[in-house]
Amino acid sequence: MITGKKINEGLNFKVRHSLYRKDGLWYHHLKHFPGILFDYNGYVRFDSKEEYESTPSLQHVKDLHVVNGIASLKSYVLFNQEQKNVIVNL
Repeated sequence: MITGKKINEGLNFKVRHSLYRKDGLWYHHLKHFPGILFDYNGYVRFDSKEEYESTPSLQHVKDLHVVNGIASLKSYVLFNQEQKNVIVNL
């Protein structure tokens, strides 16, 4: 099973909290920073709680809802082929 923690460790991102959701639409809340939200194709990194909380497309309610998914955010980064190869083998 793919998890944010496994991706974070496998790709050596060295963030304090990482979460994975295949579709990138719903997550639990990041609690420690820097943090990363991963989806099937890429990620968004937040260096601070302030950056995370001020991102307009993130709806901070009981859980985190991302309007149109994290792939719609300007700071979204696609995994490169090498990163995809690492993730497949986790």
